[in-house]
Amino acid sequence: MQRPDTSWRSAGLWTVQVLLGTVLAGVLMVIAERHNRRFDLTPTQSFVLSDEARQVAAGLTAPVHITAFYNAQEPGQRRQIEDLLQLFRDASAQITYRLLDLDRSPALASSTTSVRSIPASPSRRARCGPCGASTRRNLPMRCCS
Repeated sequence: MQRPDTSWRSAGLWTVQVLLGTVLAGVLMVIAERHNRRFDLTPTQSFVLSDEARQVAAGLTAPVHITAFYNAQEPGQRRQIEDLLQLFRDASAQITYRLLDLDRSPALASSTTSVRSIPASPSRRARCGPCGASTRRNLPMRCCS
């Protein structure tokens, strides 16, 4: 009985390993996509809602629509505001939001009467006037309820 050529055998094992690795990576990606979790490992927990904000969001009984205005000239501001609003949206199904560029919607920004400016300071939490929700994030944003 003859032994199979070792080069063909090693090439076959290598191919099987690559295929198994690819399948494993694909399965892990599908699992990660379906069970999306965020972890904030910063010492100050800057990228999560405060306990008070989560309690306020969870206690909402009526729908709340937030219109946030951002300045397109400030890089990264839209992304920061959208991340924060998505955290609130994830905390309560009652919350919906939309983002508008101040330069593209100046009339809407000036006609909005229930806009509250949330001051952002690194030394203190930003607190929303209408609902009292707070965040540890240092973001200039406007929120209306």
